Amino acid sequence: MVLRDYDAGDRAAFAQKMANMARMHGLFLLVAGDAALAQKIRAQGLHLPQWHLLRMGRTQIGRLRATCGPGAILTAAAHDRTALRHAAFLGVDAAFVSPVFSTSSHPQAVSLGPHRLARLMEATNIPVYALGGLNSQTMRRLPPGLAGCAAISGFADPLSRRALLGHF
Repeated sequence: MVLRDYDAGDRAAFAQKMANMARMHGLFLLVAGDAALAQKIRAQGLHLPQWHLLRMGRTQIGRLRATCGPGAILTAAAHDRTALRHAAFLGVDAAFVSPVFSTSSHPQAVSLGPHRLARLMEATNIPVYALGGLNSQTMRRLPPGLAGCAAISGFADPLSRRALLGHF
Protein backbone atom coordinates (compact mmCIF):
# COMPACT_ATOMS: atom_id res chain seq x y z
CA MET A 1 0.00 0.00 0.00
CA VAL A 2 1.18 3.49 -0.77
CA LEU A 3 -0.20 6.32 1.32
CA ARG A 4 -0.44 9.23 -1.11
CA ASP A 5 -3.25 11.19 0.52
CA TYR A 6 -1.27 14.42 0.87
CA ASP A 7 -4.32 16.51 1.75
CA ALA A 8 -5.65 14.40 4.64
CA GLY A 9 -6.70 16.71 7.48
CA ASP A 10 -4.47 14.93 9.97
CA ARG A 11 -2.16 12.95 7.70
CA ALA A 12 -0.11 11.60 10.63
CA ALA A 13 -3.16 10.10 12.35
CA PHE A 14 -4.45 8.74 9.04
CA ALA A 15 -1.02 7.27 8.31
CA GLN A 16 -0.91 5.57 11.71
CA LYS A 17 -4.31 3.98 11.06
CA MET A 18 -3.08 2.77 7.66
CA ALA A 19 0.11 1.39 9.23
CA ASN A 20 -1.90 -0.51 11.85
CA MET A 21 -4.21 -1.91 9.18
CA ALA A 22 -1.27 -2.91 6.98
CA ARG A 23 0.43 -4.76 9.86
CA MET A 24 -2.82 -6.49 10.81
CA HIS A 25 -3.16 -7.83 7.24
CA GLY A 26 0.52 -8.57 6.63
CA LEU A 27 0.91 -5.82 4.05
CA PHE A 28 3.68 -3.32 3.40
CA LEU A 29 2.96 0.38 3.73
CA LEU A 30 5.00 3.03 1.94
CA VAL A 31 4.45 6.70 2.74
CA ALA A 32 4.62 9.03 -0.24
CA GLY A 33 6.89 12.04 0.02
CA ASP A 34 7.51 12.18 3.78
CA ALA A 35 10.44 10.18 5.19
CA ALA A 36 9.95 11.52 8.72
CA LEU A 37 6.32 10.35 8.75
CA ALA A 38 7.32 6.97 7.33
CA GLN A 39 9.85 6.58 10.14
CA LYS A 40 7.43 7.82 12.81
CA ILE A 41 4.73 5.25 11.98
CA ARG A 42 7.29 2.52 11.28
CA ALA A 43 6.17 2.15 7.67
CA GLN A 44 8.12 -0.29 5.55
CA GLY A 45 9.36 2.47 3.29
CA LEU A 46 9.01 5.63 1.29
CA HIS A 47 7.53 6.40 -2.14
CA LEU A 48 8.82 9.39 -4.11
CA PRO A 49 6.49 11.21 -6.50
CA GLN A 50 8.23 11.97 -9.81
CA TRP A 51 8.58 15.71 -9.08
CA HIS A 52 10.36 14.83 -5.83
CA LEU A 53 12.50 12.13 -7.44
CA LEU A 54 13.81 14.43 -10.15
CA ARG A 55 15.06 16.93 -7.54
CA MET A 56 17.04 14.27 -5.68
CA GLY A 57 20.69 13.34 -5.84
CA ARG A 58 22.43 10.32 -4.34
CA THR A 59 23.28 12.22 -1.15
CA GLN A 60 19.63 13.09 -0.53
CA ILE A 61 18.56 9.52 -1.25
CA GLY A 62 21.10 8.30 1.30
CA ARG A 63 19.64 10.68 3.89
CA LEU A 64 16.11 9.50 3.12
CA ARG A 65 17.15 5.87 3.52
CA ALA A 66 18.83 6.69 6.82
CA THR A 67 15.72 8.52 8.06
CA CYS A 68 13.44 5.62 7.14
CA GLY A 69 15.71 3.09 8.82
CA PRO A 70 17.48 -0.12 7.87
CA GLY A 71 15.67 -2.33 5.40
CA ALA A 72 13.26 0.39 4.30
CA ILE A 73 11.90 0.07 0.76
CA LEU A 74 12.33 3.08 -1.51
CA THR A 75 10.12 3.37 -4.60
CA ALA A 76 9.50 6.15 -7.10
CA ALA A 77 6.89 7.22 -9.60
CA ALA A 78 8.10 7.40 -13.19
CA HIS A 79 6.03 8.72 -16.07
CA ASP A 80 8.77 8.75 -18.69
CA ARG A 81 12.22 7.45 -19.61
CA THR A 82 14.04 10.36 -17.92
CA ALA A 83 12.41 9.70 -14.56
CA LEU A 84 12.93 5.95 -14.83
CA ARG A 85 16.62 6.42 -15.62
CA HIS A 86 17.00 8.81 -12.71
CA ALA A 87 15.27 6.37 -10.38
CA ALA A 88 17.73 3.65 -11.43
CA PHE A 89 20.68 6.06 -11.06
CA LEU A 90 19.59 6.87 -7.51
CA GLY A 91 19.23 3.19 -6.67
CA VAL A 92 15.57 3.05 -5.74
CA ASP A 93 14.23 -0.44 -5.12
CA ALA A 94 11.39 -0.24 -7.68
CA ALA A 95 9.47 2.16 -9.90
CA PHE A 96 5.75 2.59 -10.44
CA VAL A 97 5.44 3.43 -14.14
CA SER A 98 2.24 5.19 -15.10
CA PRO A 99 -0.21 5.73 -16.54
CA VAL A 100 -0.08 2.58 -18.63
CA PHE A 101 -3.71 2.95 -19.76
CA SER A 102 -6.24 5.79 -19.58
CA THR A 103 -7.36 6.31 -16.04
CA SER A 104 -10.20 8.17 -14.38
CA SER A 105 -7.95 9.30 -11.51
CA HIS A 106 -5.74 11.27 -13.93
CA PRO A 107 -7.91 11.84 -17.03
CA GLN A 108 -5.58 14.49 -18.50
CA ALA A 109 -2.52 12.20 -18.49
CA VAL A 110 -1.37 10.63 -21.75
CA SER A 111 -1.20 6.87 -21.36
CA LEU A 112 1.96 4.92 -22.25
CA GLY A 113 0.32 1.78 -23.58
CA PRO A 114 1.77 -1.72 -23.25
CA HIS A 115 4.43 -1.33 -25.99
CA ARG A 116 5.99 1.84 -24.55
CA LEU A 117 5.86 0.24 -21.10
CA ALA A 118 7.76 -2.77 -22.45
CA ARG A 119 10.43 -0.49 -23.98
CA LEU A 120 10.80 1.36 -20.69
CA MET A 121 11.18 -1.93 -18.85
CA GLU A 122 13.93 -3.01 -21.25
CA ALA A 123 15.81 0.24 -20.59
CA THR A 124 16.13 -0.21 -16.81
CA ASN A 125 17.56 -2.64 -14.31
CA ILE A 126 15.08 -1.92 -11.50
CA PRO A 127 11.77 -3.72 -10.95
CA VAL A 128 8.81 -2.03 -12.62
CA TYR A 129 5.23 -2.00 -11.39
CA ALA A 130 2.48 -1.01 -13.84
CA LEU A 131 -0.03 1.59 -12.68
CA GLY A 132 -2.91 3.37 -14.33
CA GLY A 133 -6.11 2.15 -15.94
CA LEU A 134 -5.70 -1.44 -14.81
CA ASN A 135 -8.76 -3.67 -14.86
CA SER A 136 -9.64 -7.21 -15.92
CA GLN A 137 -9.39 -6.28 -19.61
CA THR A 138 -6.26 -4.10 -19.66
CA MET A 139 -4.20 -6.40 -17.43
CA ARG A 140 -4.31 -9.03 -20.17
CA ARG A 141 -2.38 -6.60 -22.41
CA LEU A 142 0.51 -6.01 -19.99
CA PRO A 143 3.97 -7.10 -21.15
CA PRO A 144 5.77 -9.98 -19.45
CA GLY A 145 8.51 -9.21 -16.95
CA LEU A 146 6.66 -6.78 -14.72
CA ALA A 147 7.43 -6.99 -11.01
CA GLY A 148 3.73 -6.40 -10.37
CA CYS A 149 0.78 -4.06 -10.69
CA ALA A 150 -0.60 -1.25 -8.60
CA ALA A 151 -3.99 0.39 -8.72
CA ILE A 152 -6.02 3.09 -7.11
CA SER A 153 -9.45 1.68 -7.88
CA GLY A 154 -8.79 -1.10 -10.39
CA PHE A 155 -8.78 -3.96 -7.93
CA ALA A 156 -12.23 -3.21 -6.52
CA ASP A 157 -13.62 -5.40 -9.29
CA PRO A 158 -13.33 -9.15 -8.49
CA LEU A 159 -12.56 -9.88 -12.16
CA SER A 160 -9.57 -7.52 -11.98
CA ARG A 161 -8.22 -9.27 -8.88
CA ARG A 162 -8.56 -12.62 -10.65
CA ALA A 163 -6.84 -11.27 -13.78
CA LEU A 164 -3.97 -9.98 -11.65
CA LEU A 165 -3.45 -13.32 -9.95
CA GLY A 166 -3.55 -15.08 -13.30
CA HIS A 167 -1.00 -12.67 -14.81
CA PHE A 168 1.76 -13.24 -12.27
